[in-house]
Amino acid sequence: MRAWAACCKVVRMNMRNCCDTYMLPPTLYHSGLSGEVGLVADYYTRQFGLERVALPGCSMGGNLVLKVAGEWGNRPPLCAVAAICPAIDLAADLDAVHETMNRLCEWHFLLGLMRRFRRKAALFPSHYDPDCLWPVRFLRQFDHRIRARYGGFRDARDYHYRGLSSEDQQRFSDGAMTFEDALQMATHSKKRIIAHAQRWIDHCTNRIAYERAMLGDQGGTVAEKTGQEKGGAVRCWCSPGYVRGWSYIVKVNKVSVSVLDNWGNGGVNFSRTFAIKAAR
Repeated sequence: MRAWAACCKVVRMNMRNCCDTYMLPPTLYHSGLSGEVGLVADYYTRQFGLERVALPGCSMGGNLVLKVAGEWGNRPPLCAVAAICPAIDLAADLDAVHETMNRLCEWHFLLGLMRRFRRKAALFPSHYDPDCLWPVRFLRQFDHRIRARYGGFRDARDYHYRGLSSEDQQRFSDGAMTFEDALQMATHSKKRIIAHAQRWIDHCTNRIAYERAMLGDQGGTVAEKTGQEKGGAVRCWCSPGYVRGWSYIVKVNKVSVSVLDNWGNGGVNFSRTFAIKAAR
């Protein structure tokens, strides 16, 4: 709206299947379709004789405009890109969203993708097999079984690599904004937020230092004062929940600790023995 108000020519591009356009193209969209953004820019450049074109994009659109910038370089009429929350590294993004704390977010995205794919399969039954959604439980599986299969990629890893805008950014022309320039601009525009967050960081740092000093005056924590003992608990590499839980001690001597383990599957318990330094 601001660009329009500033008398710029504005073209809003919907990716295929977005905004209820399922029935128009028989194909699916993905993060490697930067060529379509380039075709739209070329078309309107010829149509209106444009001398300068700026490409903004959000999320996957941000990844696409960054790919176009990397592929075009100094090619006119491209003069600027603006990427908001772009998925620059698809594999790293999927690793992050698959973390336990983000699992609900992953399922939300996955259910939406599966719903859209089923709708697409109903419209074009000769193109898509809805049964290939089974079993799909994670976004990476969806990329492997759906996007790679119907997008012309070898597998999910191939799709994640070829959809990388970071690979194309290596070909940005000389004189483009550097990382330091972008960091300086972002820091300047978020001064108030950074200052507010820094106050909380300083408060927590001081609080932790105070608590540690108080514990030091009292001889340390209970674990530090008593050490390992039978009937207590320690954390080691075989502890439940990938070292988030506790292993119960069944035997202690001067150099080692024996704990109970069951391979994490609720089977019969058996003991493991570790050096004192390996358990904490």
